Amino acid sequence: MASVEASIRAARDLGSGQVRSSQTSLKLAEDELSTARELSKNDSNDKAASMLERAAADAELAIALAQEDRIREKSQRDLEQSQKRNGNETSP
Repeated sequence: MASVEASIRAARDLGSGQVRSSQTSLKLAEDELSTARELSKNDSNDKAASMLERAAADAELAIALAQEDRIREKSQRDLEQSQKRNGNETSP
């Protein structure tokens, strides 16, 4: 459970909550973690383990999407700076 919590924290730290493409995955991971906790309290350990796997996958997806967004933004900034230096400023 701790590794899933760490993945969710990492996703939040990367700004997944503000990146539209990763918001859903982050929310799913949080909800699935909460469900896994409840299932664990009710001694439904197999179901809790399954829910934790889903939460981990969704948290990792949120991380990947947030990283992709950061890379895309940086690439766009770099392209714009390069175009300005070369006098080729164009709008996309």
